Amino acid sequence: MGPPDLMPEFEQPAFVKSENTQVSIVKMRVDCNWAQILEGAIDSAHSSTLHSSDIRPARVDRAGMTCAYMTLPSTDKSPRIQVEPTSFGMRYVAIW
Repeated sequence: MGPPDLMPEFEQPAFVKSENTQVSIVKMRVDCNWAQILEGAIDSAHSSTLHSSDIRPARVDRAGMTCAYMTLPSTDKSPRIQVEPTSFGMRYVAIW
């Protein structure tokens, strides 16, 4: 959201344990209101229901892809939501 030249340098996310950890960053343009994308991005419970034909819970060590669908490392379709108030608003996490 803003000019590309104002984009900060990429910093490894806090969950990255080592430099060997693989991280995928995806950028795409979607013709819609930014609030629609934000709502979908923070709704951690919607993917296991709404996208259940494309994203399937599985007993795997990490998320992955097959030719037909994505697998998630959990068979739990109901994440627990934790919210922490911050000086800038809130921090949100879904725990499976």
